[in-house]
Amino acid sequence: MNNLKFKLFFLSFLLFSINLLGQLDKSAYYSYGEQMYVEVYQMPYFNVDSCKAIIYFKVINDGLSTQKYQKNNPLSKYFAVPSIDFIFKDSDGIIRKRVESNDTIFIESYEKTISKKDYITGYKTVILKKGKYKFNAIANNLNARRNSNQKYDFNAIYNFTNNEITEPIFCNYSNLNFIDEIKPFVNAKSVPFTSNGARVLMPVSYTNKLATYIYICKKEKSEEDENNWKNEILFSSSVKLRPNSIIDNKLDSKSNLILNIANTSENLGVLDFELPPEKLVPGKYEMKVFIEGNKDTAKFSFNVTWDDKPLTLKKIDYAIESMYYILTDEEYQIMNDGSKNEIYNKFYKYWVSKDPTPETPYNEAFNQYFNRVDYSFFNFQSLSEKDGSKTDRGKIYILYGEPNKISEVSEDKKNIIIWSYPKIKKQFKFEMISAGIYKLIKILDT
Repeated sequence: MNNLKFKLFFLSFLLFSINLLGQLDKSAYYSYGEQMYVEVYQMPYFNVDSCKAIIYFKVINDGLSTQKYQKNNPLSKYFAVPSIDFIFKDSDGIIRKRVESNDTIFIESYEKTISKKDYITGYKTVILKKGKYKFNAIANNLNARRNSNQKYDFNAIYNFTNNEITEPIFCNYSNLNFIDEIKPFVNAKSVPFTSNGARVLMPVSYTNKLATYIYICKKEKSEEDENNWKNEILFSSSVKLRPNSIIDNKLDSKSNLILNIANTSENLGVLDFELPPEKLVPGKYEMKVFIEGNKDTAKFSFNVTWDDKPLTLKKIDYAIESMYYILTDEEYQIMNDGSKNEIYNKFYKYWVSKDPTPETPYNEAFNQYFNRVDYSFFNFQSLSEKDGSKTDRGKIYILYGEPNKISEVSEDKKNIIIWSYPKIKKQFKFEMISAGIYKLIKILDT
């Protein structure tokens, strides 16, 4: 725990300035996942000796090198020109195809440019000879905090004749009757845990358009399941084929990647089904897909990832320590008593009882509380108060969230800030004792 605290404090110390909530969120500088995500899929193509590869990519805003579009205009948008090379090499290491993405994109505000929740998406189409390739995506001008050089195996092996089932494309969950404007996750072919389920598109070729397909998903056992989720998860369902259909790609008016299911006269189709959110917890899954009554089975692996998991949860002892605002002394002592597994069980059992949506494994209250702890750690610390979550402002922020209004006043030559929460009809007054240090001096009912 001490090592974790040191790393957090060192990162925050580099960003230390004036600790007012209205300024930029320092925790935005801590990035949880990758700067860039890339996926590549084989799609149907009319030439039997060649294949069409579709590259989907996503770049998180805080990874972009941005500039102000109109330097002297305070309301100006920002722009970036991300340069990404996509390279296909054969088994001998010879480059067989290279394409570049270097489109200009615009971002509305400076706050958006450092966001790790907002992103840009795009796609590229490449025609290759069928075969096995080493695929490499290289970002040339992204911020260097994380990996911007990614490598994958790409096997262009499908002929799209007879009955072939290709790998799944995971998309945002939506009404399955709504077939337009489907947004893929583009999350390294994995499903984000926070997505509340997933929609799956799978291109296929067929001989019988009335055939029924079956999918079976099973979570693989893991000894590293620190969140006490069940290892044994198995679910399945039948799926109807969308015949004479292919997946089409486009960018909408805001340059967001959109997938459409378009018509074709060929014996090509798309399997379109959902993965239920109540069955998806972080871990590795195996998916089997087959035609009912047919022994041939297509197998795929995918992950459910929790990329934006609160940093506080990296260490269970620190996570429990950060709960002292909501636990009684007795509850705190009981939760810390026992073996590591017993402590884990008590910790997650407590938060299960607070889950506003118990039918799904994603716990909004749990995530909200520890995101507030993360925010407080970074934003309310000072040179003498190294853990911002343990300050007076940190306590109020963790318990009540961001105030609706912050006022700065002077009383008896003292610098005072007032946090207002109209919903709970309270105001909290803090006095600045020294640079970056604020003490709670009064709670007012409004």
